[in-house]
Amino acid sequence: MLVLPAEVDREWTDWLARELEWGPVEVHSGVADGRTFAEALAARPALAARIADSGLPVLSWGRTAAQGEGPELAAVRRYESKAAAHGLFAALAAEHPGIVVPAQERPESRRRAARRLTVRAARGLTTVLKSPHGVGGYGTVVVEPAELFAAGGGSALLRRLVRSDTMPRHGELLLEEYVAPGPAARLRDLTYDAVVGPDGAVHPVGAGAMEVAGTRYQGVTVGPGAVPRAAAETARRFALAVGERLAADGYRGWFDVDFVTDRPTVSRFPGVGSTSTTAASRTAGWARSP
Repeated sequence: MLVLPAEVDREWTDWLARELEWGPVEVHSGVADGRTFAEALAARPALAARIADSGLPVLSWGRTAAQGEGPELAAVRRYESKAAAHGLFAALAAEHPGIVVPAQERPESRRRAARRLTVRAARGLTTVLKSPHGVGGYGTVVVEPAELFAAGGGSALLRRLVRSDTMPRHGELLLEEYVAPGPAARLRDLTYDAVVGPDGAVHPVGAGAMEVAGTRYQGVTVGPGAVPRAAAETARRFALAVGERLAADGYRGWFDVDFVTDRPTVSRFPGVGSTSTTAASRTAGWARSP
């Protein structure tokens, strides 16, 4: 049974079930537009009873403040920061061949960030500029040297990005090493999903090939053959290690780790890190193989 807050096309869920080789799936969508699930189910006692009487475990997708802070939401708040997620990936990468986390800078001010962008561009370096918070690509932009100099320097570029609502107006900025795609264009963006159960055990779900336009997430293809076995296995091992750390910090529920590759076999996984309290708990990673 799948209960979704927004309305979705039933043809889409039927297609997804076929691709994942599931059996028939009972779908209830459009349940909680503009409300919390608790409010929506209170207004639908028949659906609440159907869920309770199904005999199936209920797996929440994310957690909201309305459910109370607790260790789960505290872990989400911690790792929704791309800086905190980067630190987690860096701590784990040494034990995972094929995973290298790119360097990340945390300038103490936006003025310093603009200067560092300009210095890196003068060296011919492309930089991934990030806000510590933001999902789906918001607050993340790839800055190429030519673009920065055409804008009139780092400060001018930051002002333009704020005006276009590409970056938030205030707050910390992160500068991260850019990982070039290399020959593995088909495998550029991967994701691995898993679940931390109520007892803290981490359960793998599977890998998918994401569609990303620039830095904007467009969707994902999952199912048999979507990701080559070697790439999926490398992603699985690292994602499960991330899950164990999330579990140790109190997180329970769904999460995923996103990867960017730079060669056909799995190669590099550069990282954006975020955790979403309204959808899947999400830790996106960048790393790369030597």
